[in-house]
Amino acid sequence: VNFGVIEPTESVTETVTLTNQGGVPLEIFDVGIEGMSFTAASSAPIGLVQPNQSVTMSITYSPLNLEDNGWLTIESDDPLSPETFVPLLGQGAIPLLTIDPNPLDMGWADLDEIIENGFVLRNDGAADLTVEQTLIVGTDFDLSDLISLPVTLAPGEEIDLPVEYSPRTYGEHIGTLWVQSDTPAGTSQASVEGACAPKPEAVCSVDPAEIAP
Repeated sequence: VNFGVIEPTESVTETVTLTNQGGVPLEIFDVGIEGMSFTAASSAPIGLVQPNQSVTMSITYSPLNLEDNGWLTIESDDPLSPETFVPLLGQGAIPLLTIDPNPLDMGWADLDEIIENGFVLRNDGAADLTVEQTLIVGTDFDLSDLISLPVTLAPGEEIDLPVEYSPRTYGEHIGTLWVQSDTPAGTSQASVEGACAPKPEAVCSVDPAEIAP
């Protein structure tokens, strides 16, 4: 049963129909629901179902996540399938921010050399995502081209977030990107890293210095 894409503050109810396609009465012993987002909206159809007759049960879906899964379990005296599982699926209309890559490797640089790379901010959710604020922590890293915020991304849409790496000391450097948005988590983060070392100098020598004729 697919409940579709539902707003987080809403619920939807679907009806499941159980039909006895055999030639003798079918007895249903128990009906259960697994999955926190799914609840029974009617009584379980416990008892006998005559041949070619149907019974129904209503199930309500209230989204908790971007994707919710559950099961409707039916126990009966069906000799071929005494326990039947009906998958339940629903999607919450929730934005989901993906920061790619994570971590971001800026590579190697010399002192005061500037290397440019960047993150991609992508909405992998099922509702519009608003990026409200970005901040990079780390003295050797900077956001080189600040985007105009807030910015709204439709599902599947992405934007580039350029980063500059300009090391001030030799060694390995690590920074953190913080992104504030209207996702349920609120704040997302990703790592950025780089390393600084003197560039090797090519030295040419000849040995021996002279070659006798």
